[in-house]
Amino acid sequence: LILSPHNIGTLPTVSKNRNEEENYEKKGSIRGSILNFASSMLGAGALAVPYAFSRCGLLVGSALLIGVARATTFSVNLLIQARIKSGLVSYEELAVGVYNKYMGYAVAAALIITCFGASVAFILAVGDILEEGLLDVLGGFLTRQELMIIFWAFLMFPLSMVENMNSLRFSSGFGIANSGYLVFATALHSLQKIIKEGFPNLWDYSSATFWPSSVDGIVTACPIIIFAYICQTNVFSIFGELKSGTAKKMEIVTHGGITIISIFYFLLASFTYLEFGRNTNGNILTNYCVQKDPDPLMILAYVGYACTITMAYPMTTYPTRHALHAL
Repeated sequence: LILSPHNIGTLPTVSKNRNEEENYEKKGSIRGSILNFASSMLGAGALAVPYAFSRCGLLVGSALLIGVARATTFSVNLLIQARIKSGLVSYEELAVGVYNKYMGYAVAAALIITCFGASVAFILAVGDILEEGLLDVLGGFLTRQELMIIFWAFLMFPLSMVENMNSLRFSSGFGIANSGYLVFATALHSLQKIIKEGFPNLWDYSSATFWPSSVDGIVTACPIIIFAYICQTNVFSIFGELKSGTAKKMEIVTHGGITIISIFYFLLASFTYLEFGRNTNGNILTNYCVQKDPDPLMILAYVGYACTITMAYPMTTYPTRHALHAL
């Protein structure tokens, strides 16, 4: 409907003042936009991807990653084409242009509720991760709630107050680097076990396998992997700040960000699944009981991924700010 030339002609035009404001804010480079786009997909959902692999096997899990990655790329390209051809720059404006102002209010409310839920989940995830990896190290000096409040007040909240998304490129890069360290730590831990105990029999359903043991495993894995690729709420903001933004440049950003995330998911899920097999937990970090076995390598991975979630947190609040402004 949006892409139809007949309907595009009836849509409201973008105001001159908003165009001037957009041109002023268009300072985002392709590299910085890739980092922000990749960071928007990182979060607590990434820690459940290994569990998805444990439910559907290595081959099917890898196929799902590829399929969802391609579907995400298609959806982002479709959104950008809608934005360019219609001249409308947000979900709210598209809803008003295609339907009416009441639909615009409904879309804005839906974005606020969605992003609020994600924000709460991010804060709780940071608390869970730090509780497992840091509280014992601090010797009871801080409680879980106090640690969550400190992280939110001094890291999460200030990052959420930046004027534009391009300002988050360095924090996004830091978060992605911490994700890389998590892959390194889990891969090293897995290889040490493989060297010690041997490679698992991938045809034995009691350990890591190629295939799911039932169709239920695929049904369970699909929403987990889909959730891990959710990024659409930030697409318009990233494109709007991309310097001399075109569909081709955004396509480079999309492919770059999804490639980074897909490699991260595949390596994290594969190595941890090979190590823990059917015993892989919904949060992969809980498989490494650092309270009983305080391995510095994994403790640092806990803290590092808490920082990753912290750096990704503004990606949930930025769309909320725009939606509130629209209301």
